[in-house]
Amino acid sequence: MTDPRTLLKRHLGYPDFRAGQRPLIDAVMAGRDALGVLPTGGGKSVCYQIPSLMLGGLTLVVTPLVSLMADQVRRAEAAGIPAAALHSGLDGSVRRQTEGAAIRGKLRLLFVAPERLEGMEFRVLLARMRVGLLTVDEAHCIALWGHDFRPSYRKIAEVRAVVGMHVPVLALTATATPRVRDEISLCLRLQDPVLVTLSFDRPNLGWGVARLPRGTRRVPLMRQWIADRGGARMIYAASRRRVEGIRDALRRTGMPAEAYHAGLSASERERVQGWFLEARAPVVVATNAFGMGIDRSDVRMVVHDQLSGTLEDYYQEAGRAGRDGDPALCLALHGPEDVLIHQAFLNATHPPLKGWRRLLSVIPGAPLPAGEARRRIGMLQSEQVSGFGAAKVCRRALLLAHFGEARDPAACGACDQCVGWPRLFQLLDSGYL
Repeated sequence: MTDPRTLLKRHLGYPDFRAGQRPLIDAVMAGRDALGVLPTGGGKSVCYQIPSLMLGGLTLVVTPLVSLMADQVRRAEAAGIPAAALHSGLDGSVRRQTEGAAIRGKLRLLFVAPERLEGMEFRVLLARMRVGLLTVDEAHCIALWGHDFRPSYRKIAEVRAVVGMHVPVLALTATATPRVRDEISLCLRLQDPVLVTLSFDRPNLGWGVARLPRGTRRVPLMRQWIADRGGARMIYAASRRRVEGIRDALRRTGMPAEAYHAGLSASERERVQGWFLEARAPVVVATNAFGMGIDRSDVRMVVHDQLSGTLEDYYQEAGRAGRDGDPALCLALHGPEDVLIHQAFLNATHPPLKGWRRLLSVIPGAPLPAGEARRRIGMLQSEQVSGFGAAKVCRRALLLAHFGEARDPAACGACDQCVGWPRLFQLLDSGYL
């Protein structure tokens, strides 16, 4: 069997593994389940690419977005690893060709969305494929989306009975609190998994949250932040309408900007994504549909029009900045209306209990309906986000504490609370953070 480090050099051109990669590779090569929490830019894909070359069978990778699949396939093929994806955008002949290649052992990596695993037709085909590793990429989506929007995430473990219980499962994510790690392990039915968790601290990132009075015009402030700075810049907004409004407002000031959200055609999304990857200093305004798995390392600034619904979401999105290790800023706006928006969304997806159901919910020990339990968790997460936005202490320490990581109480030297806003931008512009 070829040494993993030799394969790493030959196929990916890296001299050695990054922290956390080798223990995960060794675990799955030994037939162990594993859960890896590696920082954004930490090379999670290497943890299944190298085993795919060593196991001799097919590595099935469950991943959330079609655009992410296409990017992963391109990168794998560039490294000399036979790879393909199955998704709804393929015509029948390409789909059948891909399925046939997987069955005949011509592929090492096959990317699929979790919904595809539910279909009986695909499960029959899967039983004919010699699967050597089941990988769940962006595994935090099990907790983020599995309860409400994409319940297929909660059923991935059923596939183990199809491919064989001896096949190891590798779960990978960049953001998971201890509670989410436990939920991932439980939902995937991981058996005594090897757990590799690296520090969540990104020393090259600066953090800032601007607290705004109600009704403040946000676009002028965001434009001031992102103007006249190199590298890629990303602005996240909560809705398609808001994304397009911010883009149009930036364009009216003479700043080229593009919008990205799930309501665009596939060809338009592909165009914007390609432009973002290739332009010298692009500005993209997007919903959270953009960014997951995007392979651009010189994102110098990630700005949030409002803080995300959970701190896990915020850290995941903001962490796309500075993957090259150079200084970058993660900035957000936070106003009183943001809290109301999050609460309204929760009430719409999980309406509060009424009448006798509400009375039952306050009886000690009485089980809560699933929807009410999720609503209460969501309310707690919203309170955590509000606390982060309103805090007057070190932002970095707050984020690390949320993920269960203690930090020296001394000032971090790179957040608005520790050094102030002017110094934060000076640190970015001078190249020091």
